[in-house]
Amino acid sequence: VPLRSEQLAEPALRPIPAGQPAELAAKAAAASPEVLAARARSARAAEALSLERARRVPDLNLAGGYKRTGGFDTAVAGLMIAIPLFDRNKQAVAIAAGDRAAALSDVAAAEARALADARVVFDAAATLGALAARVDDDLLRPAETVRTAARSAFREGATDILVLVDAERVYVDARREAVQLKLDAIAAALEARLLLGEEIVR
Repeated sequence: VPLRSEQLAEPALRPIPAGQPAELAAKAAAASPEVLAARARSARAAEALSLERARRVPDLNLAGGYKRTGGFDTAVAGLMIAIPLFDRNKQAVAIAAGDRAAALSDVAAAEARALADARVVFDAAATLGALAARVDDDLLRPAETVRTAARSAFREGATDILVLVDAERVYVDARREAVQLKLDAIAAALEARLLLGEEIVR
């Protein structure tokens, strides 16, 4: 018994997010957890470098006290400052500067990876969405036309059952491929929306 077209569920297409794939990919990459973590590490490295540079400047120390000498009460106050003739904290500054440079490199690498991955997702969503929008006209309707013609010819006795069965098989295969393409387009659109942090259930 030939399968009826109603037996195959028709998935509802969800549009991909509005905008150009390149712009959407850049937006998604900027919000990538990997990129955000790399930027946070870079910010911490920058703060550490600023701290080590500040430590090159000596701190002022204020000292005070009280003493009694020969029956006289005396208050003592003093200001002390270390003169860094040899230690200018160069080693710590150099290490912190190296950590900062490495962190900046990690940010650039994370951004490049996230952008490349997001671009693949948004390009695929756009391509699959366009194909899914045309699949009925390009694939399903021609197969349906052939099936309808085979049915009419069989009813009129102009062809045998094998031709009809073959036409039905071609139509069912086309319908199945169309449904699968639409499902792939939906999955790609949902993945694109997830990268943008958008809701996928409404």
